Amino acid sequence: MKMKKIITISSILTLLTVVSCNKTHVCSCNTTLNTNGVVDQYPVVDSVINNVSTSEASELCNSKDRQFTQGGGTTTINCELK
Repeated sequence: MKMKKIITISSILTLLTVVSCNKTHVCSCNTTLNTNGVVDQYPVVDSVINNVSTSEASELCNSKDRQFTQGGGTTTINCELK
């Protein structure tokens, strides 16, 4: 009976460790420039986000979204977690 309790407790602790562990996430940002209807795509930029949960990584990645106008063109940066 004691062995069964030990196995059960070990299984629960292992499951909690696996579920709650932090991972490495990749944030992928796509940049476009729209000047008078002409749209230019720039290479996708990936950045690594370490040691945070998926929800935290998603918030960090989405916080990189930007849109601004400069010199007659509008630049849009759209980021998403891969």
